[in-house]
Amino acid sequence: MKEHSLKLRQPYYADVESGKKTFEIRKADRNYEVGDVLILEEVECANDLSYRFTGRNLLRRIVYITDFMQRAGYVVLGLEPYCDDYNVGSESLTTVDEVTAYDPHVDKV
Repeated sequence: MKEHSLKLRQPYYADVESGKKTFEIRKADRNYEVGDVLILEEVECANDLSYRFTGRNLLRRIVYITDFMQRAGYVVLGLEPYCDDYNVGSESLTTVDEVTAYDPHVDKV
């Protein structure tokens, strides 16, 4: 399992956060595999195409991959929440470092 950090802007970030959007269409340049974890980092974009990180992120696990009917070099990644699977005692893990510290199978990319 690998970990991929990706930028995600609004309104897409809010849709993934709410569960309305359970997929990402991305350039197939990272050797994505089922079971890999995406760190979706919220960014705000300016008119000049620059961006800044807001400090918010979501963790999602890739559960399905297809390139069916996509532009050449792009894939659709089916996603599910990742943090919800990890608890230590009665405390939920909510940050990237907390989750990956308890998952020895994660290789950071």
